[in-house]
Amino acid sequence: PTADLSLQLADTQWLLVAFGEAANPAVVEKGTAVTALFASDGTLSGSGGCNNYFSTYKLEGDKLTVADPIGSTMMFCDKGMDQESAFLTALQSAGRIAFTAEGRLEVFYDLGSSVERKMVFVPGETSLTDTVWVLQKMGSPDDPAAVESGVVVTAMFSQEGSLSGTSGCNNYAAGFTLKDDQIMIEHPISTLMACETGMEQEAAYQQALASADTYRITGGSLEITFDGGAGVLVYTSRNLPLENTLWTLVMINDAPSTTGLTPTTLLFDPGSKKGEGSAGGVAMCNNYRGGYTVEGDQLTVSALASTMISCPETVMQEEAAYFELLEAAKTYQILGQTLIITSEKGQMTFSANRVPLEGTNWRLTALGSMEHPQAPVAGADFTAEFVRQPGLPSGLMLGGTGCNDYNAVYAASLTEIKINNPARSQNPGCAPDLSAQEMLYYQALNTASSYRILGDTLQVFYGEGEALSFTAFVPSEPLPSGGPLTGLNGTRWWLVSMRNIVLRPGSVITADFAVNADGVTGSIGGTAGCNNYTAPVLDFFQVGPAVSTKKFCPEPLGVMEQEADYLAMLGTANRISWIHNQLVIGTVGGLLVYYNRPVPVAPVEPPVTPTATPPTATPIPPTAAPEQPTATPEKPPATPEPTEPPAPTELPAPTELPPVEPVPPIATLPPVTTPPQAVIYAPEQGVAGKVVIFDASRSEPAGWLASYTWNFDDGTYSEGVLAEHVFAAPGVYTVRLTVVDFYGQTSSEQVTITIK
Repeated sequence: PTADLSLQLADTQWLLVAFGEAANPAVVEKGTAVTALFASDGTLSGSGGCNNYFSTYKLEGDKLTVADPIGSTMMFCDKGMDQESAFLTALQSAGRIAFTAEGRLEVFYDLGSSVERKMVFVPGETSLTDTVWVLQKMGSPDDPAAVESGVVVTAMFSQEGSLSGTSGCNNYAAGFTLKDDQIMIEHPISTLMACETGMEQEAAYQQALASADTYRITGGSLEITFDGGAGVLVYTSRNLPLENTLWTLVMINDAPSTTGLTPTTLLFDPGSKKGEGSAGGVAMCNNYRGGYTVEGDQLTVSALASTMISCPETVMQEEAAYFELLEAAKTYQILGQTLIITSEKGQMTFSANRVPLEGTNWRLTALGSMEHPQAPVAGADFTAEFVRQPGLPSGLMLGGTGCNDYNAVYAASLTEIKINNPARSQNPGCAPDLSAQEMLYYQALNTASSYRILGDTLQVFYGEGEALSFTAFVPSEPLPSGGPLTGLNGTRWWLVSMRNIVLRPGSVITADFAVNADGVTGSIGGTAGCNNYTAPVLDFFQVGPAVSTKKFCPEPLGVMEQEADYLAMLGTANRISWIHNQLVIGTVGGLLVYYNRPVPVAPVEPPVTPTATPPTATPIPPTAAPEQPTATPEKPPATPEPTEPPAPTELPAPTELPPVEPVPPIATLPPVTTPPQAVIYAPEQGVAGKVVIFDASRSEPAGWLASYTWNFDDGTYSEGVLAEHVFAAPGVYTVRLTVVDFYGQTSSEQVTITIK
């Protein structure tokens, strides 16, 4: 009989990560949160990313049936509408479910098609209660300090209103109460042991708890502000895996491990059989290796072999004691980034040696087979940075190859990663052999499945035994003197995507910066696609309301809606950063991504013939601000995102717009032999006042279509892959679909529908 999966499915808020072809589903659109709650009473509800939806469902074994139709609210949103329609259509055709070993929910749908499709969900927001929260940082909200290495601080909130945990040396307990996002914690009572390390941190932590103000949970992270917002406690509920993590010894039997010529490391490298592999690393003096088996929290390490380097006697004794403890291992426990191995002969504490995936600059050192890796070709410089969207399952990966820039939506757990097909610039002048290697790199990203970080090395695994190997690096170019925005003064940038959606073919949006002497204020302006605009930069980084000319542009289609969307997003800007040849402005509505030259951007497809080297950042013509260095500005020091927007600043009255120089024409894309083909799937009949769904998802080529425009023959229009339309009156209507690809080529198709 099929196992009952209802207990795993029901009453959990599931967050959609990706959906589409089962072999390579696409990550959800950046900046959207799509959820599903299968309640134990048989109701189904959630958010499609814009509208709330509701229905009922039935689960028999692993067979899932969602009632028809799915009801929803009818709001319009400026993003995620196409994705929402596709998601609800997929949910309607759900057929079976499965759970992965990592606890993800997979919903398989459209089972009658030739290609298997699935939706991938992860558990959403972690519950405050009945969760082990491990403290990661505490202190000033602008720059909280990391917890002392090897010291474990935890918090467990019970549903009955009690808080307990360890504060690093002693156990503590307190009562707490909640009201909305407010939290009040009584002054903790604790045991009174003394420890060699962590006592000052413990006292500060307990005092912080007693002055707690608010709390916020984002995914698997918890933040508690204290002392009127002057400080913050940052916790995580996610524990690193035992395997594929480089562990560094910090304590033996609660005493700091300081003896040794080099830090002692331990890596559990899994083998072909689950729960078995090799364990080894560098001890106080010698390299060592052995085998291990793990089952649940039980750990066994086989006899260790080591090199025979002779070191000072005290070091050799400490190393022998370490080997003895490791070979006697019985159990292990991981709390956040701390590993504790316990045996009958004592206890060892390790800390993860791992730079973060997000916020680190990565440079490719090898790709291909791990046994015979390839080095980047001459002239290549493959770099990457991951920008996480707070509270959402997806973020944006940005980087360059030494010739072109690229960006792609991604989603990552602590060990797994999924990267959408990248969009990239198309510079025709690349170094010899670089174009071919670029394509291999992009394809590797899109087929990546997992990753690990060992110290400052990132390995992204794809294919069969293949990997992209990166090393963390610090940009070598010095930051310009002055304020954080000084390097932008006198530069021009070309917008290539909003919320990872490429601009409409034929439209151009630019950003010209004039920065004041303080380096934090100034103005941003340019063309918004049709009209010229200018807006004050009030602070680092807040943009005031834009003023613009009032011209109307009928072409290209949809340019006015795109312009309004851009200016609205710019008005909610809250952060800015430079990543190689790309400028990223973070807004409440998502990310605005600019390049430093007017290049077209398209999903990865055939390689481009190489001939030359890429241009540098483009300065504004002399009529703009005073001349400044034109080298591509590097990213300024990381600045934490503000927890709330700065206080509004009174703006001066709008002044007459300065003249904006004409924008150079966008370079043309290489010719393609296959034009797009519009395809419509729709019913032949409908009922007046009832929704009719028109489907363009089978239009070709898939992934290369920039826009879908519908004309319903009743004076109304719509856009998107799926269009829902209500005809007000009976009659015969000719519905026309026009698709445009990223090369600007168009195709149209029409169908006739009878409305009764």
